[in-house]
Order: sequence, then C-alpha cells, then structure tokens
Amino acid sequence: TKVSCYSEKQRIKLPRQVGPSSAKLSALYILSSVYSDATTGGINFKRLSPRDACIELIRYSFQLDVSNIRHSAVLMASASAITQQLPVFTLAYPRDFSILPAVQEAILEQQNNPMIASV
Repeated sequence: TKVSCYSEKQRIKLPRQVGPSSAKLSALYILSSVYSDATTGGINFKRLSPRDACIELIRYSFQLDVSNIRHSAVLMASASAITQQLPVFTLAYPRDFSILPAVQEAILEQQNNPMIASV
C-alpha cells in the first residue's frame, strides 16, 4: 500500500516467519545518547522499566503522519506489548569502532547473565 498520497513510497507487509529457522528475540538494546568515557572503556547497560521502555520505543519510532490517530494507537499498543514481553536496556559505550567486538561480547555476556549492569 502507498504510504501517502504525495509519495511513491510503499509499505510492504512481510509474511510472518515462524518455525524452526526463526530466531527468538531475547532483549532489546537502545543506544544511549550518553556516551561512556573512552578512557575507562566502559560498556554499560541499564534495564528500563516497561513504562520507560515503551516511551523510548515510541521516541525512536518513525511516524510519517503524526496526526494519524489510528497509527499512533497501534504504535502505542505494539510498544506496550513488546515491553511486557522483552527486557529493554539502554547501552552506553565509547563511540570508537575499534571496541565494537568488545561491545558485542559484552551484549552476549549480559544475555547469559542479565544482572550485569556494566563491563
């Protein structure tokens, strides 16, 4: 379907893929706008409450038409459902491409031990 009357962009619904090859999502990570100090190399996680997580998901969602009440209601319901099913964390780390493998490792380690707040 067309996204708007003034654009050729289209919204495409993909078929839901459920089965043995489907990957399960175990958590969501939102990049923090506050960077960790590069001198300490800190990688920090903070678990958000479902309320705060819902607000963050909506904040970073794209809405072409913010006056579309139906779409806004669907977005709110979807964000709320997601935050009831998945833990949502903020992730802060020094913005240095060379440490991305350490960030990946920290996320995997945090998934195995959700009590980890920082590395």
